Amino acid sequence: MDSKTSGIVRLEDLPGSKVFVCLEDELFNEFNQKIRDYGIYSLAKELKVSKRMIIHWLSDGSLIRLDVLMKIADYFKISFKEKISFLRGKKGGRMFNPKLPFNFNSSEGVRIVGGILGDGGIPTKRLNPNYSNTNPGLIDGFIQDVWFVCGRLEFSKGRSIKEHSVIEILNFPTLFCDLLKVVGLKNGKKVELNQGIPEFILKSEDSAKYAFLAQFIDDEGTISFASKHISLSAACLERFGKPKIFTDLEILLSSLDILVSIYPGKVYPSSRGEDRRNWCMQIDGQIQLRKIYENSLLRHSEKREKLDSILKSYKLNMFRRRDLVKTYQSHMSRIQDSKGYFTSKDLAESTGRDVGSCRNTLLKFKKLKVVRCVKPYTSGEYHEWARYVVENEIHF
Repeated sequence: MDSKTSGIVRLEDLPGSKVFVCLEDELFNEFNQKIRDYGIYSLAKELKVSKRMIIHWLSDGSLIRLDVLMKIADYFKISFKEKISFLRGKKGGRMFNPKLPFNFNSSEGVRIVGGILGDGGIPTKRLNPNYSNTNPGLIDGFIQDVWFVCGRLEFSKGRSIKEHSVIEILNFPTLFCDLLKVVGLKNGKKVELNQGIPEFILKSEDSAKYAFLAQFIDDEGTISFASKHISLSAACLERFGKPKIFTDLEILLSSLDILVSIYPGKVYPSSRGEDRRNWCMQIDGQIQLRKIYENSLLRHSEKREKLDSILKSYKLNMFRRRDLVKTYQSHMSRIQDSKGYFTSKDLAESTGRDVGSCRNTLLKFKKLKVVRCVKPYTSGEYHEWARYVVENEIHF
């Protein structure tokens, strides 16, 4: 399985001629001794590599190109990946104690990708990935995610003032660009690229999908208390139609049983060429908002608190009419898988609705032959709730 489908980046997946390696002293000395015993010129001829590169590495303690090191290590059967002091790209910026292999298929990894697709990017030519935000918590969180997945990667931090807000800007070395491109990200202007969500995220565990969603809400989301919905924004060239990231996000959310609405916004001209259009995605409904709040750890404290306030403002747990049957069927099936049957009390605890409403719904489902009663209700001293199992799915 390649990196685009797995989200796992091995050292071998990086462009070997653009990555340079510094080994721990003890291992470097072992290489030095073996190469000199064999003969630098003989080894260079045998492996078809530059003898000057080997001489420069051994004489000056300089870095060695990854592809050359891998050939030498393979020839002498020496394992070196566990004893790398740091990696460096062609244009500087070191990564100390790299965490091989680099796992982007994790909550931290997908948040990195979400941040680049949200308030970050990879410039067309300079190839130094960046991430910017006015919220210190999101800046610190992005740094910690990068260090968790990659190792201690060097970066620079700048500031920009815009409309009375201070925007912090993180700039990372080209080595980080190499990693991001391996998992499916591209360099260039996002509205022109129409970049979608990398394939591995769409196939990841639910926890990773929620982490990606949380990062995208943190960066591109607006939470409206008045309208009780989450709104996400994206833009692309007018000729593309719906942004690819919204198409993919709709698929991702559907896999989490969350439905969305997508609306086209205004077209705006650009001095750089083609017209662009803003698009809006909305997520509403008490059950859906609660699911997002409980599973997506939003770092933006103001947005998290606003979403919490919306949920506390609801008087009763309600379902949207069009989602009612699908929602109940999902809860019933999950409970049945766990204990072999379900009761109106089980359903009430799972959905957050009152027992009476769940009992009435089950009676309606029984008439429609969606469920079957396998043990009737018993009253008195040995009171037991009626037990049901799913009989058929119903479609409207």
